[in-house]
Amino acid sequence: MIKVCRSRFPESQGQSAAALLAQARRQLLLGEELRAKGYWLEKSYIAFSKVGILIRLAHARAVVSNDERTRKETMEFTKLYSTGVIIATKSLDADRPFFRYLGRIHTHYTPSYPRPPYPPPVRYWDASDISGQIRTGLKNIGKTGYMNATLQCLLASIPVVTIFTQMRLLTRQNAFRTMGMRGRLAGAFARLIAEYVWADTRTLSPTDFRTTVLCLYPNYKAGNQYDSQEFLSFLLDVVHQDMNRRAFNPILSSTKREEDERLESLSINLASEQQWQFWKTKNDSMITDYFHGQLMDRIECLTCHNTSRIFNAFSLLHVPIPDSTPKKILIQECLNALFTPEILEQQDGWNCPCCRKKQRAKRQLALFRLPPILIIHLNRFVKRDQLSKRVLNLVDFPLKELDLTSFMPSKMESEGAGLEHVDMDDPRIQVPPYKYDLCGVTNHDGNLTSGHYTAWVHCLDKWLLCDDEVIREGNSSQVVGREAYVLFYKRTKSD
Repeated sequence: MIKVCRSRFPESQGQSAAALLAQARRQLLLGEELRAKGYWLEKSYIAFSKVGILIRLAHARAVVSNDERTRKETMEFTKLYSTGVIIATKSLDADRPFFRYLGRIHTHYTPSYPRPPYPPPVRYWDASDISGQIRTGLKNIGKTGYMNATLQCLLASIPVVTIFTQMRLLTRQNAFRTMGMRGRLAGAFARLIAEYVWADTRTLSPTDFRTTVLCLYPNYKAGNQYDSQEFLSFLLDVVHQDMNRRAFNPILSSTKREEDERLESLSINLASEQQWQFWKTKNDSMITDYFHGQLMDRIECLTCHNTSRIFNAFSLLHVPIPDSTPKKILIQECLNALFTPEILEQQDGWNCPCCRKKQRAKRQLALFRLPPILIIHLNRFVKRDQLSKRVLNLVDFPLKELDLTSFMPSKMESEGAGLEHVDMDDPRIQVPPYKYDLCGVTNHDGNLTSGHYTAWVHCLDKWLLCDDEVIREGNSSQVVGREAYVLFYKRTKSD
């Protein structure tokens, strides 16, 4: 085997094990970049084959030279890489291959069947596309109600079988992006989904998934209560990074101030589109396809009237609940409160780059891009006098046709662009109307550090209440309540 490696890589002679390992990592990045561009069976296969040879040679050389550190690194490298391309075998001898390629992923011949498109197309879906009827409860294994309610809503919000099973999740994991968990949380999530979909019992214990979360993120300690919206944000962010199609971030060619000045010179819609496309060069995953939208944060100095525009991506829309006298508030009032201008002054003033000091300023948020799945977090916990207070107002939200068109700019018309090349079957399209149907609600009864979580999910024209292991049918009039905490909306196609 070593002779074969040397014949394929004559330049490897004389290199240390660490140098060979570094070369393997660079080759892996190249292979992932080619795979993201669609070169599955040509250039990407050659690149991944070189990775296998390099890592075998690095491991053998580390054993011969007693380089224990590099030997352990090659083993760890293999474990990380095994999530999508290779798997380790029991033999770790220097004179034998200790991993093999997955035949169903990389082959020496062109398969007779067509591969699924990558990235997979994003389409509108209805109840028949959801992963079967929601019928399996999730066992509470020690104050995990926050996790169970979140998972039930996710399972009812998106056709997870198509995305996480049919699209070959294992071949889409990013095992070397440090911002995520190197594919491990996404893999645990996929295994949980498979167990849930094919479960033949009424109750499923998410032990493997929870164990993975605890191992990878020690802040989620066993036996403690946590905020469901914080866990949801964490889960979406890490799975996004684990499945990110971008192997590395692009290098910026300008400073932040130069970029701000350039954006200010563009029309607001063009600046939004350019910032979104630039963000997509670093962030592109199945989570991005379904959950990410865009907000603009605009600040204006009230002294010199200098302005700054910042466009940020979001996966959860955090809306305040106006604490007014009426006990019932419409969801539109909450959205209006989020997008109402606020004055920044005194200690909260803005450091104006033109005035070069902290000044009184006006700040306003605005929606510029909406995702296929809109998650709205009702901010029921506010801090007053260093204490957390729960807002008990009933927020009235529609089960059908939440219309957000009035909160969105008229992009296509304002830029004079036509619709002849727009895929109207893609729910990511930024063309009005923007209407959404409710598909899930996370409820919370209690305070910030304790309480009980449940979930309402919409499945096959029925509303089901998921209370950990127990799932029972309810009435649509029960969905809107004071315990509603996180709302899951899916975009609907206009006629």
